[in-house]
Amino acid sequence: MAFRLVTMGGLDIGSPAGVAFRGSGVIKPGSVVDFSRTGAAGVTPASSSSTFTTIFGVAQEYGQGASDREFLVVPIVGGQLWEADCVNAITTAQIGIRQALNDHLLVRNDATDTTGATGVFRVLKIV
Repeated sequence: MAFRLVTMGGLDIGSPAGVAFRGSGVIKPGSVVDFSRTGAAGVTPASSSSTFTTIFGVAQEYGQGASDREFLVVPIVGGQLWEADCVNAITTAQIGIRQALNDHLLVRNDATDTTGATGVFRVLKIV
């Protein structure tokens, strides 16, 4: 499943609107992408070092290459609630804790708050 938009401002989302961006690398549906600040690519797969300032959104389609195709991306903005797959089994001890990405598909969840810029995702609920 990776990442899935559950709600936006309290409204259930069936098919979220996205923006077309050129991408570079292997981008999978439901994967988090960074906004590329260098090179010709618009978005690239996010990583464990992605931060508040680099993460842009979640890709809605698969592709790979060197900025030669466009990907539909749902931007991550305030008021959204995303469901995400995690590396470890989630526990109630992780609720309220900020977590970083493990890679572009998984949250690296543990019982430690990620206080730096990579602590982008906050656990709110176990599903």
